[in-house]
Amino acid sequence: MSRYRINPSQSKMIGNYAFLKLVFILAIVLLINACSKDDDPSVNYDAPTSLEVIKIANGKVQLTWQYSSQSTNIVYIVARKEGSGSWNETYYESTNDQKLFIDDIPTNSYTVYSYKVKAKEVDTSNESFFSNPASYFPDITQPTDLRIYQTSQNQLRITWVDNAEGESGYKIDKKIDNGAWVKAYASLSENVETYTDEVNQLYQNISYRVYAYVGASTSPSNELTFTPTIQIPDSLRLSQISSNQVKLNWQYNGELPNLFEVQRKIGTNDWSLLTQVNGSQTHYIDNLSIESATLNYRVRSKKDTLYSAYSDVSSINFNISELSSINLSNHGNQVFVKDNYLFIANDYNGTLIYNTANPTNPSLIKNISMPGRTLSVTVDENVLYMANDQGIMQVYDISSIDNPVKLYDDVQFYGQGNHICITEINFQKYALVSAGSSGLKIVAFNMNNIPVPVVIKTINTVPGANVFKSVVSNNTVYLAEGINGIRQFDISDPFNPVLLRHKQGIGTIVDISLTEQYLYLGRGDLGIALLTTSNLNMLSEFDTQGYSNSIDIDSRNVYIADRDEGFLIVSAINPAQLISICKLDTTSNVLSIVIKNKYAYLSSQNYCKIIQIRP
Repeated sequence: MSRYRINPSQSKMIGNYAFLKLVFILAIVLLINACSKDDDPSVNYDAPTSLEVIKIANGKVQLTWQYSSQSTNIVYIVARKEGSGSWNETYYESTNDQKLFIDDIPTNSYTVYSYKVKAKEVDTSNESFFSNPASYFPDITQPTDLRIYQTSQNQLRITWVDNAEGESGYKIDKKIDNGAWVKAYASLSENVETYTDEVNQLYQNISYRVYAYVGASTSPSNELTFTPTIQIPDSLRLSQISSNQVKLNWQYNGELPNLFEVQRKIGTNDWSLLTQVNGSQTHYIDNLSIESATLNYRVRSKKDTLYSAYSDVSSINFNISELSSINLSNHGNQVFVKDNYLFIANDYNGTLIYNTANPTNPSLIKNISMPGRTLSVTVDENVLYMANDQGIMQVYDISSIDNPVKLYDDVQFYGQGNHICITEINFQKYALVSAGSSGLKIVAFNMNNIPVPVVIKTINTVPGANVFKSVVSNNTVYLAEGINGIRQFDISDPFNPVLLRHKQGIGTIVDISLTEQYLYLGRGDLGIALLTTSNLNMLSEFDTQGYSNSIDIDSRNVYIADRDEGFLIVSAINPAQLISICKLDTTSNVLSIVIKNKYAYLSSQNYCKIIQIRP
């Protein structure tokens, strides 16, 4: 008898087929069961709703809920959790469709008892989802010993005793005077017993209530009100009593405070503290260190740690005044002032010289022409220096201002003559020419009996940067190098400048002014900044609305040519806090600015203005 034999590979294939067939049959069975379950209209898989827990007697709480089902054979399973423990999901099972359960709990317990409920169909054992939990807080879980402390002029600290065990956290409601409660003004984590509130209404009644919570269930609240005991100064009046003094007077009704705090706002700046005076004094004289502005004042009282609200604001105006305006046919790229003379680098018109002895009526006395566009002009003693966009510097003796005499042939320095700074090192005269992308050119005069000025050194800048201006103090030069920031060099040996410091990442530096302690930077779109000369650390900054391309300073203020935003004065009395004083809108982009005595000289695309900035 012959016998059919199955090789091992055939046996494996048959086994795989049988396994796949079995898996397919099981999947069909599960699908049928699932479909039959979903198709059963008597089953409601939604959770019970409206679960409530209330105390009905000492040591007893009652649970009620809602549930809708087509089935008539429903039982309910109640889960319970004590405090922060785990859920006991089989804590209780009803024997009928009664939507009520009464539970016994210990008396005098700080534990929070939480419950949730689900439905089960007896015939099919199908179960719903659990409801959202509801909790019962025993009376003694109420937070106690609620207190309010004033910790600063605009802070209240609320403290309480946490008596609950198993809360999710604490919530605080807040109400001001007789207004509505702000529900859940603050939400805190569990076991917290303090909260600090930042407030601006410490002159008003402020009420708080504090309670523990689990889900939508809350403990009894504890409520307390903070009541101020200080009055608001009123009837603030201002009067100008001199060219630089404003007198403030106000009234105060009630028990005298410890002191009055006077605040001032200059122009559109933020409020700042001006002074504090004794609580028996209801007046103050502000000795102004500003030239012009709209000044706003307000006063508040202080008693112990409590501040009142501010009084109504009173304002007074100090205005700068334009004395004259010179029409220009070309850009006024740079201005310089010496004695009663105004020098304007007037683009293709060379340098214009005006007599400004009468600032209301300046008169043109000389026009010195040069090839190309005249970009810069400066005067040292009786010598005038001017540079153009073609790398040429010209030097004139102006001892006779009506008859300038050219001292040298054109000095070729190669680059763009953005600015000229004259300095003396070891009795030798040098011109430091800021030559744009060509760096800083050090030009020596009459060196070693060489009659022609000569470039003895170039301090190069990095690609893409421009040297816009240099300032010198004690043989130390600071370079405003655009995107390359600020560089500081020792030029005691002008043939071998030594780099001391380099400050980057502070904007595009297009102008620079210097005092013994500070550098003031014009940063284009970023406004201005103030650095220390000792280490080039940033001390303060002020962002203007325009493009700060030219600045000048005096002992109190920074004056800014803010291009299309006009002329801006910023107080630097406090170097760490630059404050805008006033602004003069102009009809043309301001390009250059110089401050001399009580006047500001502004040059623009088509005019040069003389502005009186001090009385």
